[in-house]
Amino acid sequence: MNSRTYILALTLFLLMTIQAYSQNAATIPFPPDVIKIESVSRKPDKALPFDKPFVLIINMDDVETVLDVKAFKVVYRQPTKDEKKAGLRRKIRDIELINGEADFILGVQFRIDSKGRNLIVEFPELPPNFHFDFAVIKQLSGNNLKEVRKYINAIADSLILHKQIDLNTLAKTFFSFSNGIDTMIYTRQASAFLIKQITFDTAHSNGLGRIYFDNKLDSVYAQLYGYNFNQAIYFHTAIAPIYSLLAANNLDNTGIVYLNTMVNSNPQSFLNGQANIKEQLTDTVKTSDFEKRISNLDTSIVYLKAIQQRLQALVLSRPSAVSQITQFSLQIDSLTTKFKENRKLLSDITTYINSKISGDPRLRYTNWYISTNVARDLQTKSSFIFTPQVGISCLVVRSNEKNIHAIPKLTWGVNINFRSIDKLAARKYLSHPTLWHYLSLHLGLTIGDFREEEYKNLYSNTSLLVGPSYRINRSLYFTAGLSLYRQKDTNPLIDKYNVTPGAYASLLLDLDITNAVSTIRNLLFK
Repeated sequence: MNSRTYILALTLFLLMTIQAYSQNAATIPFPPDVIKIESVSRKPDKALPFDKPFVLIINMDDVETVLDVKAFKVVYRQPTKDEKKAGLRRKIRDIELINGEADFILGVQFRIDSKGRNLIVEFPELPPNFHFDFAVIKQLSGNNLKEVRKYINAIADSLILHKQIDLNTLAKTFFSFSNGIDTMIYTRQASAFLIKQITFDTAHSNGLGRIYFDNKLDSVYAQLYGYNFNQAIYFHTAIAPIYSLLAANNLDNTGIVYLNTMVNSNPQSFLNGQANIKEQLTDTVKTSDFEKRISNLDTSIVYLKAIQQRLQALVLSRPSAVSQITQFSLQIDSLTTKFKENRKLLSDITTYINSKISGDPRLRYTNWYISTNVARDLQTKSSFIFTPQVGISCLVVRSNEKNIHAIPKLTWGVNINFRSIDKLAARKYLSHPTLWHYLSLHLGLTIGDFREEEYKNLYSNTSLLVGPSYRINRSLYFTAGLSLYRQKDTNPLIDKYNVTPGAYASLLLDLDITNAVSTIRNLLFK
């Protein structure tokens, strides 16, 4: 075996060995890329892959309230005539519609990690340069629940107490709250996700008003507004003597001062929680703000208990006035009991309304990813379409004697993909593979001179190879096509070599096969 044949055989053996490793790599479960999204900026920590599954991990405090995750394709369209009149000139990002419906991405799944801290969203294979948004749909809770109930309470005020409220402003506020996005840019997103629940027309079958009646909240609010929060106070004249006794014994009489102001103003505002004993009437809240009313009642109860503690200390200091102090203490006990009853009623009704609202499937809160001023959507990355290659080629030539010869040569060149390709993604990770996933164009140059005197390279010690290339797996390509070299003129009297076309077939290997081998090593030995 001569040296040239030996080198070619060794090269072919190495190619087949690496090919075997690559074949084995395809049988090993290929882990999806894991991308973390920061919950405030809502930006991924690295580029999103394509043509293979990937996982998004989002840390969120209320992950237990997540009900569903929806993702859809984003397109950039030209503004309509009306939008141009409104001053919009640039392309507008919007969700893609198919027959008027949002083009949701199928195969998106979500789960919560074992520690209950992160939302894990599993995405299927997506094509390169793919723009998309996804929405995390949550059950109403916390501040979201308070916000919606505030609107429900406002409806009750309007219907039962006949108060005038600005429904248009309320509707706009609720729309912005529910959708969590810029309404001018995200109109299609709103129509894709929101049931028409942002209106307040109680005469029709949609809107918060409908939810209000469907859950029979009218009877609950009627019970609330029919309740008597007030209580008669008969100790007006007893306050001043108690105040004097406390002052004479150097005991704090601040609570008595607040109590005196309450008694001589409008006690009902304090008893129903619109004001509290400490802050008086400087910050009266709306009847629809249950949280603040309960907080005010709590403040008043604290000061009434403080007055009782001062009275107990006063009994020890002035035993001669025990009858007067005890009588006053009983009045304070009665008032404190009424404050507690009023608080319990508001708290119980609040809990009941919360359960009805949070359990209504029409009311959901949506967090959008990505919809910030910095990044309007997520986008899968685009891989390089050019990949360097080395391999072995077989040139098929025709001699001047009309004989066909096969001449092996080492080859290097570049593969030009017709679409972006993630070479580390095995076939089984492509959900809808097409011919363009595997077909590409090869431009190559041979290495080394011809041993046969009849042939010479096209230039120096290289000949040109051009032809279609087929991707066998993640690293190996087969290509065949046109070869250009120089061949001696058929006239033996003319010492000239002419450019001659021929054919070739090659087995080629990507130079970055080390990435695949590294992946295999990590999977097997880490």
